[in-house]
Amino acid sequence: MKDWSKHIKTIERNIARGNIDGVDTQLRTLEQEVARSGNAQGKAWLLLLKARLAGAQNRYADAVSIAQKAFQAAENLQDRNLLAKVHVLLSGLYLRTGHYEKAKAHAEAASYFAKWEMRDPILERDSYNNLGLACKNLGLWADAERNLRTALEITSDEADLTSRLRVASNLGILLRKEGKLDEAERLCTEVLDLAERCKATILKCRMKLELANISIIRRDFDGCKDCLNDAQRIAEEHGYAREMIIANEIRGDLRAATGESTDALDIYMETASKVRASYPDTDLECELLRRVAAMNLRLGRVSQARACAEKGLMLAKKLQDLYEVGIYLRILGEVSLREGLASLAMSHLRQSIETLSSLSSWSHELALSEFALGKAMAKCESVASRGDALVHLLSSRRIFSSLGISLLVRRVDEIVSDMMSHSPPCVVAASSSVPKSPSTADAPMTDLARFGIVTADERIAGDLKQWGATDVRVLIEGETGVGKELLARAMHRMSRRREEPFVVIDCGSLSETLAESELFGHAKGAFTGAVRERVGLIESANGGTLLLDEVGELSEGLQVKLLRVLEEGSVRRVGSDEQRKIDIRVLSATTRDLWAEVEAGKFRKDLYYRLKGVLLRIPSLRERPYDIELLIDYYLDQYCTSYGVRVTLTEDARQRLLTYSWPGNVRELKNVIEALVGGRGGAIEPEDIEPLLDRGNPRRNKPDRGNIDSTVLRQTLTATNGNLSLAARRLGVSRQTLYRWLKRIR
Repeated sequence: MKDWSKHIKTIERNIARGNIDGVDTQLRTLEQEVARSGNAQGKAWLLLLKARLAGAQNRYADAVSIAQKAFQAAENLQDRNLLAKVHVLLSGLYLRTGHYEKAKAHAEAASYFAKWEMRDPILERDSYNNLGLACKNLGLWADAERNLRTALEITSDEADLTSRLRVASNLGILLRKEGKLDEAERLCTEVLDLAERCKATILKCRMKLELANISIIRRDFDGCKDCLNDAQRIAEEHGYAREMIIANEIRGDLRAATGESTDALDIYMETASKVRASYPDTDLECELLRRVAAMNLRLGRVSQARACAEKGLMLAKKLQDLYEVGIYLRILGEVSLREGLASLAMSHLRQSIETLSSLSSWSHELALSEFALGKAMAKCESVASRGDALVHLLSSRRIFSSLGISLLVRRVDEIVSDMMSHSPPCVVAASSSVPKSPSTADAPMTDLARFGIVTADERIAGDLKQWGATDVRVLIEGETGVGKELLARAMHRMSRRREEPFVVIDCGSLSETLAESELFGHAKGAFTGAVRERVGLIESANGGTLLLDEVGELSEGLQVKLLRVLEEGSVRRVGSDEQRKIDIRVLSATTRDLWAEVEAGKFRKDLYYRLKGVLLRIPSLRERPYDIELLIDYYLDQYCTSYGVRVTLTEDARQRLLTYSWPGNVRELKNVIEALVGGRGGAIEPEDIEPLLDRGNPRRNKPDRGNIDSTVLRQTLTATNGNLSLAARRLGVSRQTLYRWLKRIR
């Protein structure tokens, strides 16, 4: 046996790495030697290797049959080492054939042998890997993640990285399905780099496919194409049949995501026919049937969609794949909606949410199901249904935000805002989890006022409660004046860093020539005029929170340098070689669609993902009408106290403020209230308000900075009681411009 051990290890290593072209020849040579010796142990090991090769060639029925013979031989010989290896192999084969309970049982047995009898770390890792996969397919995702992480933590002789990489790749796939995209991408990228080093081509191919999947969820279509093309080339070069099928699936997904539904369906149909011929009743057929059903539905072929979905659901249940079951239930719910079967549709969609949420609270597919049910219920007439609709829409929004899918966050906001603007307060207040009218705002909403946040909108309040106290990096999107900096300050005050600095960097106002010195600091003598050492803005936030306001304005050169700071967690002052470690939480804010900037090549993709641990979008004031009255009363009280006056709004004046579009959002509302209150008392009438709204109203002509209508100027000065600072702020100009205008009309 000792004479063959080297051959056995070589064959095992080649199979594990996917290099199976020459394995048949190696096995024939080994078989001849075994036959000459007549050694029973050698025959048993030969059976194990043949079963492993059959599995690598996707001949699963043959592989299981041969492995069972190897198992019997190992038991007869009482060879515990061989028995452990056969347990691991059978668990893997049963995973491929959909027998997950059997796979779990063999993996548990293998883990016992490997840990307590063999003390073989690689075998132990393989057994926990298969146990994790079995748990995943049985819907026990928390157990699956725990077992895979256990497998990854097992240390061993790292001469062969293949075992560890296989575990890491499986964990990466699970994390992607769970909705933990950032960690999944990091892990898959690490596996890809190491797979290159140890020439594990099949793992390299699989990780390229997985990175393509992640890119599709993020709508990074160029990134998906690059990974997909690389994976397909590797699969074709090495004859990886299963991986070629998965590559075709993803190519269809890419066409579907970019709106090419007919092409996507053609790809799915062609691939499905190949799968039926080679892999019938497997996970591959299940996934393809689901895609065919979804594409038929999108193209309006409702009856074909139902037939595929019902067939696929039966197969998913047979395979005990709860993830696929949940997705199929959503498709059937959407099919039923098209057929006018609203009650059946709601039932399917609720079952879909229940099934998917039992696996993970943050998955992309769960968000899509929540969104589908929320949209469907939003069309119902009953108050209860519309209240429940908001609950589901906001649940989907929370997940889309965590995944950073800004397009879908905006789609949810459009529906929610439409419901809020067209529904009476009783509908909006139908659930404690949805936006409320001012009269029904509860204590948790009021509690946010101590952090400077006044809102009855769960989209803002929920995001703050979810992420405020954490250290996660947040990218905040929203129109000018919605309160992005205010939200960032609130998150700082809610966090463990509240006693440390909160530093704001206005990226749009950074001087190109002095930007590096401002951001990173400089050493004495670093350049002409650097007469003393200076701490940069980034370093000054050490221990606290850094807000990069209007981060989309950063030049390309500064983007590269900022990326390095975020990756290394240190800064180097200009003119110094010393790297200074920093501990900061980074928040970013932008009025732009930063992902659109990435797609246009104006902002670095790698920096975008470094900044966006979570993406939060603050809806505009017109999207949350019930907040307007809350804010009016809040600022009215605040400025009355500040100016020492008592000011009230007549009912007509209040209605004018409530019905105004507020294009300048909260900032404009705040300035208007201050202008109304400053230096006066008594009741405010609509005519007092009108001059202050002219500039912000898109239906009116804005005064040119070079000139102004004298009537508008006089009305503004009257409304602000001659307070030139307030008048200049209301008119959106500097005091110098205001002085120039005053000289012209005098």
